Amino acid sequence: MKLNNTSRLDIPVQTDHFWQFAVTIYAREPVKLCCLDLQNEHDANVNLILLCIYLDRHNCQLSVEQISQIQHSIEQSNVVLKKHRSKRQALKKSKALDQEALIVAYQTALSEELELEREQQYILVTCLNQIIMSDLALEASIKTPISSEKSLSNTERYLTNVLASQITSSITSNEEYMIPKLQAQFERLVEYV
Repeated sequence: MKLNNTSRLDIPVQTDHFWQFAVTIYAREPVKLCCLDLQNEHDANVNLILLCIYLDRHNCQLSVEQISQIQHSIEQSNVVLKKHRSKRQALKKSKALDQEALIVAYQTALSEELELEREQQYILVTCLNQIIMSDLALEASIKTPISSEKSLSNTERYLTNVLASQITSSITSNEEYMIPKLQAQFERLVEYV
């Protein structure tokens, strides 16, 4: 991890601080729509996108490996979230319940999903703090600074990983049109944040 001289990141990162940042950024309708498109069409993780934006805003740069490590830390919670999200979305389309019961069930599922999102952010921040502490200890033990990768934002690094997996899957499924669409969605997201 590279903390620039202008870094404004409080260490350790506080989960509540990141949550408030994420809620504020996600409340912007264009950002929300871009994130949901990336999630629904490219299997990108919205919480990880928001964490990357948060770190970019604080001039804190992760390596591709560190982003992968953080992404790996939420694999289990992501499975749970996806299942819950599918159930909530099915409720939205359901005609089995009366309208009032459906609204109550949907709102309950939405609240539960929001709590799962918050738990996932806790996992993200915990992993991030472990990476920060590990890197600070390593940097303190060596005299020369750790060399940095090409200057990409964290958001670019993460979405490049998403793009790489899209390329792999498009080769096997002949969906070449998905790659330019992902690039366009990324450019829209960067424009709005």
